Amino acid sequence: DRVVSLTNGCVCCEINEDLAGKLAALLKKRRSTIDVVIIETSGVCDPDPVLATLQQIEDIDKVHLDSVICVSDATTISDKDFGASLDAKRQLKHADLILLSKVDLLSEEALKDAKQALLKACEHEGISPVILESVQGNIDLQVLLGNKLERPKRKPMEDPSPPEKRARHEEQSRDQDNDHDHDHDHQSNHNHKKSHDHDHRHSRFSSFVYRATKPFDMMKFEMWAQKELPGVLRAKGLVWLQGIPRLVCFHLAGRRTNPFETVHCSEKPSCSEIVFIGRSGEVSEGEIRRGLDA
Repeated sequence: DRVVSLTNGCVCCEINEDLAGKLAALLKKRRSTIDVVIIETSGVCDPDPVLATLQQIEDIDKVHLDSVICVSDATTISDKDFGASLDAKRQLKHADLILLSKVDLLSEEALKDAKQALLKACEHEGISPVILESVQGNIDLQVLLGNKLERPKRKPMEDPSPPEKRARHEEQSRDQDNDHDHDHDHQSNHNHKKSHDHDHRHSRFSSFVYRATKPFDMMKFEMWAQKELPGVLRAKGLVWLQGIPRLVCFHLAGRRTNPFETVHCSEKPSCSEIVFIGRSGEVSEGEIRRGLDA
């Protein structure tokens, strides 16, 4: 299986045309061997432009958009900063299937309340998606794929990818594919690594990278990781901890961090790097840097 990464911007704005070109070239080259194409977007992606582009691909290349899958954290369904935020609602309204995750972290009564809140949110958006529960992302792939749902036709965007641009990007994709052979299951993944300051709804978000060239004291880092970071929605990176011969994965999603896990690599750690993503004007980069440097 191969992965095609689109990393020069955001899939719902700057590289939406690149997405169209990549898909068109992939279908032309590998149609007979492709079973399914999976597109993974970021947590703050606006589905509208992406779906408009996919509809254009459907019309031209005769493929079927199977389903839009949304992952919802059961512990933050009613949290206005996360599961009940405007961005979450914008994504939810397009969902054909919702994976209700982290259900193992709630009591039976709390899970019941979370389900009711999710159903209410779906009703408010006028949708009736399939809702499945999951623990640590474990779900049968066959349940997610091959649903062949009939989605209503969408109004075309002003200019998601006009024919001449699409042809140009298809040509560029063919050139790039000379160096990167793509096989059947295809997954496109991108992360926001820089701030978007254009006139777009992503201007509500900002990001920065923290780097350190000396190891962290494990206890101090754990204490820092337990603190609330106002405005921060996501943080992820590789951390160098004293006494550990390998880099450690660090993830923060919402208000929850992951158990530390080491990365298997041959080189010894020499630095740490963490990317922080949050709401513009609410994230204190200086305070975060001071806390980590302490």
